[in-house]
Amino acid sequence: MKQSNYQICVRIIEARHLPQLANSMVIVTLGNKKKRTNIHEGTDCPIFNEYFVFDFVGDFETFLSTRITIAVYLRSYLRQLKFYGSAIFDIEAVWEQPDHQYHQKWAMLTDPKSLLSEAKGYVKCNVSIKARGEKVRVHPETDDEDNIEGNLLLPIGGESLPFAQRAQYIFTVYRADGLPNMTSLCGFRDTAGINPYIQISFAGMKGSTRVLWRTCTPKFNEKIIFRENFPSFCRRIKITIKHRIDSCRTRTIATRAIHIHLISNYGEHGFLPIYGPSFLHFYGSNREKRNICSLSSLPFYRGRVLLSLKTEMDDPENLSKIGIETEPAAPIIERKLWKVEEYLLFAILYDVCMIDRRRFAKKSIVFELSIGNTGNRKFSRDQCKLKKDDDDDDDDDDDDDKEEDDKDYTQKQRTGIMRKPKDFQSQTVRRGTGSFDRKYNYLPLGSRKPCIYVRSWWPNFERRMFNINNLRFIVNFLEKKLEEVETLAAVKNPKAYETYNKAIRTFKSHCLHYLHTLDDDRYYEEGSGMIKLDRYRANLCSKQIDDILRRIKIDGEIPNNHYIEIAMMHAYQYLRELREFCDDPQDNLPRVFLWMLAGSKRVAYVELPAERIIYSEESQERGMECGQCINVFPKNPRNDTVPGEMIDLCACKIELFIWLGNAKFVASCWSSIPPGYIISDRGEPIDVFPKYFEYDRSSYFQLRAHIFQGQFEPGMDASALLDPYIHVTFLGYTLSTSVIRQSLDPLWDESLIFPVIKIHGTKEYIKIMPPKIVLQVFDRDICGMKEFCGRCIAVPLVKLSTETYLPPDFLPKLEWYRFQSTKYYTGSILAAFELVEIVKTDMIDVSLDEAMEEGKHNIPPDIRPKMASYRMEVIFWGVRDIKTVHFLPVYKPRIIIECCGVVIKSQVMENAKEFNNFKDPRIIVDLEMPELKEYYPCVTIRAFDSRGFGCFKYIGICNIPTVYVFLEQLITEEEYNAQIYEMKSERRFPWKAATVKHVPWDRNSNRVKPLIVCQATVWLP
Repeated sequence: MKQSNYQICVRIIEARHLPQLANSMVIVTLGNKKKRTNIHEGTDCPIFNEYFVFDFVGDFETFLSTRITIAVYLRSYLRQLKFYGSAIFDIEAVWEQPDHQYHQKWAMLTDPKSLLSEAKGYVKCNVSIKARGEKVRVHPETDDEDNIEGNLLLPIGGESLPFAQRAQYIFTVYRADGLPNMTSLCGFRDTAGINPYIQISFAGMKGSTRVLWRTCTPKFNEKIIFRENFPSFCRRIKITIKHRIDSCRTRTIATRAIHIHLISNYGEHGFLPIYGPSFLHFYGSNREKRNICSLSSLPFYRGRVLLSLKTEMDDPENLSKIGIETEPAAPIIERKLWKVEEYLLFAILYDVCMIDRRRFAKKSIVFELSIGNTGNRKFSRDQCKLKKDDDDDDDDDDDDDKEEDDKDYTQKQRTGIMRKPKDFQSQTVRRGTGSFDRKYNYLPLGSRKPCIYVRSWWPNFERRMFNINNLRFIVNFLEKKLEEVETLAAVKNPKAYETYNKAIRTFKSHCLHYLHTLDDDRYYEEGSGMIKLDRYRANLCSKQIDDILRRIKIDGEIPNNHYIEIAMMHAYQYLRELREFCDDPQDNLPRVFLWMLAGSKRVAYVELPAERIIYSEESQERGMECGQCINVFPKNPRNDTVPGEMIDLCACKIELFIWLGNAKFVASCWSSIPPGYIISDRGEPIDVFPKYFEYDRSSYFQLRAHIFQGQFEPGMDASALLDPYIHVTFLGYTLSTSVIRQSLDPLWDESLIFPVIKIHGTKEYIKIMPPKIVLQVFDRDICGMKEFCGRCIAVPLVKLSTETYLPPDFLPKLEWYRFQSTKYYTGSILAAFELVEIVKTDMIDVSLDEAMEEGKHNIPPDIRPKMASYRMEVIFWGVRDIKTVHFLPVYKPRIIIECCGVVIKSQVMENAKEFNNFKDPRIIVDLEMPELKEYYPCVTIRAFDSRGFGCFKYIGICNIPTVYVFLEQLITEEEYNAQIYEMKSERRFPWKAATVKHVPWDRNSNRVKPLIVCQATVWLP
């Protein structure tokens, strides 16, 4: 996990309604840290006004689950402290508040051991969370600060309750399976099971099931009941699988958290916290330390637990104290809730390149595909065949159902539907690596593309995944269209409103189709896998979409661009409301892992959620990457534990075709595979795949990458500038642009011509789905080291030999590609890519080194943006409110403006303290800029302080994304006269030469003169 550094600031202001003449103090506890106020004697309303700061360093999940306790203690005459009352809440409750803070709130003091949940007093406090060095927002004073009931410190949803209540949170743990055995847990040669039990942590309390010995498939059937206030300040439920070593020692196998706000809703159509019964999948964490009896730190699948949660409100007249109870529970009939079916996970590796030469140059590479433990050869247990326990873990009352189920189970065995564990291939053949350019290595696959696939049996929760994919399809569509409208509106395109109206009409039709899908009877039939929480969420989402459609009908379509701003605000509100339903708190299928093994070690992995690659007959319900060739970048599993390691740098780049779906749709998997391969007829069943897919059809192509310019946000160097250059990688070949020194809007104007590459597959498929291009941006430091800034994927325009290279179909258009990074760098690149088929007779034998050296050219004039001459007028008016630099005041500032490669420098101010305006402010320069608004460059404004002897100290920087905001369209004299005098060419007054009168000015004068208002003022940070 990534380490976080936060500060929790707690200000204890005062307390009210304490016992009379009490000697009170407040102790604030965060985790295992305590801080206390002074003791105030002889008052029931002490005023403390003390401020505490707690530093936290750790992963974000642990940070959110940390508890804050504000407790009041009373000192007796014997100077002993006696507990009086407390308010306890998680940090996550503060994090969910606006600006991550509670301001001027009254924390209600209660006694957790008391049967009654009545208030024993109130403590007024401020609680805020901020990053180190960040400023806390200052709130204005309000008149209702003494209104205790109106300013209570409450969790989200607690404001709607008239009084505090108490509830029973009933967790039922039924069973678990897929747990690791002693071999994978401790490394012993012991295939026996572990000693598992389940621990649930909620609201500061921990409850556990009984320990079952020597098993990997325990059946608990126990209830753990938590009695706690409702709504609770605890925002998450922590479920842990543990292994009992002996009476004194335990080990944690895996941990998961369930968020309360995802399984409940406090609105008009809301519901109490509820979950399941459903399976919860567990995975390893690389934060765990490996010891003599602990799992490996790799993120393996570590089993699943079948559990449920329901919430019951206590009777106010018969309250019980806060605590935990455990009691036995009846097992559930799983076959009445869902069906267990066979699933097929299939993948073909088409390209493996960008392999790190330093780590894997001399090692053989293997790839392994797994879902759950199925396919992972480290674990002997899997889900690859149907277990009878999955279907008949029921009551003895349903004898007829069990007899029918036994017959069905026997029939499946006879027909051979249930596969043996070895009836699939999850690993590729071990291969060595090679290199074209000595920058990266690649895996020489040639025309034989390795195939790996896995079969496994899982409960059918497809409807749950289909619902998520349908919502994400709508959200992604609306988000993409709004970005397009925003781009058009930014350059004042007159057709922006038409694009918006068309997008809203299509969005409305998608919403109506989704509502029609929810009315399907499959959501409510027995064995569909849709349980109470699924139906509650579907009902809530249906009402939300109905409300959105009602608002769209009221707003109607906009007639022109004057209403585009308010319309975009409404559309983004629709987007935010739908995004809340795109994450399902209940698990469906386990995650899919693709492991990279170098030698005998697991060095990198890719983790894919099942809903992204699940197959459905409906296109909107299908995973966006199902049946597609995708590019993935395996990450180092131990990066999070190595401080300072660049987690953006990947082990390699893999292009693979992947498909996951019900085994009955295996024919759809075959039809989705890229064509051009041949398979000998061996009489194998349709669900048996070959070890390799041999491609006998191929063509020769040449990639041409046209890199024009870039736009970057200020960097992390002392000058806030970058020395950027770009790596372009395509099918094992890598070419680089030149390094542009000290710039945020570098202009490369380079075309990188790659060597001719042989691509396997049919020309028609390559035309539709060409191989992807990887762009990586690096910043070269002074010492020559490169620093990773980001990565993006580009799709080239394909031209076949039978097509004519003429507009409008060809000549690729320059587009902005935004790169992504987990660091602070953001930016985009203006580039175009074309993949041109080369006829074999036109190919010239050129050595690879010569091709690399001759690969850089200027962008052709037909692709390069058409340039026009512009005149830029800059008025360096003055500087205001400049802060000190390294504790020294700024006396002689200089401003430097850079646009489209032209640098404009102001004069050095003589003394900013005496007179903070420039003497000669006006500078006019001519520059070349693209004609199209989409290609306009950014404007970079930097400030420096002259320290004498040619030394300038950097002060700050401001980056304006586009120069369009300063663009002015000049008018002719006739147009000016027509606007002013309502006449075209006649002059009302005769023209006379301007007379300039000299006005003496005394610099030492203290008279304040008004400043001329400039059209655009940019304040430097």
